[in-house]
Amino acid sequence: MTTSCIVITCNDQFMGPAAFLVAQIRGFGSRDTDIFIGSDAPLSPELTALGAQHLPIAPDDIVQAVPTDARLQRFTYWKLAAIAKLARSHARILYLDTDIFCAAPGIAQLLDLPMSGKALAAVLDVHHLYRPKRKVPEFIGAGLSHAPYFNAGVLMIDAQAWRARGCDAQIAEIAERQRHLLSRHDQSILNLLFHADWLELSPVWNWQYSKKNAYLATHAGPRLVHYAGGSKLWSVSSDGKNRSHWLLYDHGPDRLGAETRKPLAQLHRQFLASALWYHRANLRHLRRFETDFSTIAHGQ
Repeated sequence: MTTSCIVITCNDQFMGPAAFLVAQIRGFGSRDTDIFIGSDAPLSPELTALGAQHLPIAPDDIVQAVPTDARLQRFTYWKLAAIAKLARSHARILYLDTDIFCAAPGIAQLLDLPMSGKALAAVLDVHHLYRPKRKVPEFIGAGLSHAPYFNAGVLMIDAQAWRARGCDAQIAEIAERQRHLLSRHDQSILNLLFHADWLELSPVWNWQYSKKNAYLATHAGPRLVHYAGGSKLWSVSSDGKNRSHWLLYDHGPDRLGAETRKPLAQLHRQFLASALWYHRANLRHLRRFETDFSTIAHGQ
């Protein structure tokens, strides 16, 4: 079994963003890591030139019962099919959404991180970062206790633990029996499956970008920036994005360089004062992790 791989899923309309992300990953040193593109369409020439491999996704690979909406259509569930396929051949799998910006190196070390017997590692969802007692509708509807809730934009999978838990069969069962609870689609499925039983990564591995946390990012030094909202790197306007990320995306990833982390003392007071409670919550959360490679295990 091959040691590790990275997988990104997209349809033919998002081959460009996928190629940009793969170029960043390659540029930051992961030149020999297997990178798969899970798609129902052939790879673009750019992705092939970058050494990406096609992982075919067919309609039958997705449980038919899953709900969709206009923005998150059936391809939002392709990550589940891709993980199921790759768990047969790779010991460690890192899944990335296409709206991720790779801001610094470290993926190789992340893939080697001990997972404490957990099948899944992820980053706390940003809403639960600053409101940890925020009620989770999926958990309430399923009769489950309150527990931390993760974002599904960056996922690391230990394939042996995934197979041992029978995750693929459980995903199908949740999709069939708890369809009414899947308000956040694949993210809901995974949080129900791994309720109180997952490994938490530092937020630098899925920095869910917003105007509120943009300024704090200069101190935190995120490695993977997730444009999870409506404003994407490929949007026409730079509004709602880190301008340097947007310009790099617009002009190509050939000028990679990790941004220098700045001490808190250099952050302008007026920006902190605008949402001080929010920044304090983010800082408290960051301090839970001694290093970018520290983890917190939830559950037994």
